[in-house]
Amino acid sequence: MIVPVGGAHAITRYLVRFGPEGAGLAVTGMCDAGEEDIVRRALELSGFGTPQNRAEMEDFGFFVCVKDLEDELIRASSRDAIKTLLESQGDLPAFLTLQQQPAWREQAFDAQMHRWLRAGSRRNLRYARLLVDALDLNQIPRPLEALMAATTILTGHAL
Repeated sequence: MIVPVGGAHAITRYLVRFGPEGAGLAVTGMCDAGEEDIVRRALELSGFGTPQNRAEMEDFGFFVCVKDLEDELIRASSRDAIKTLLESQGDLPAFLTLQQQPAWREQAFDAQMHRWLRAGSRRNLRYARLLVDALDLNQIPRPLEALMAATTILTGHAL
């Protein structure tokens, strides 16, 4: 079961409810790098233990994205695949417009794409799913692949 928690600051409530001191379920998760300390503290407060670093967080089944999930997905996808996806969704003209803006003209493609994903209302949520669906299975970002593997091990079946 996947439970959207509504942001890192809400994770303690779910870990207490479902984790070792609650329902006793095997719980796994993934967070952005900026939320790592919040999740680490939540693991401690909810009875998982006291992870001191990312490796220890992973021992508890929690994985940290280098920057955030969008960044991981952009880096795992080719520029051509992303442009094809944007075109299929009717959004390529909007992205090309962003690329021509003075502040973004000289920026790297990955930075442009990250900004574009974050600029639209709920666009990043919509495109996270689309980017995952379009991924080459040999290019799955490490935190996502580790989460799926941990979930498979903990639950005995794949997502």
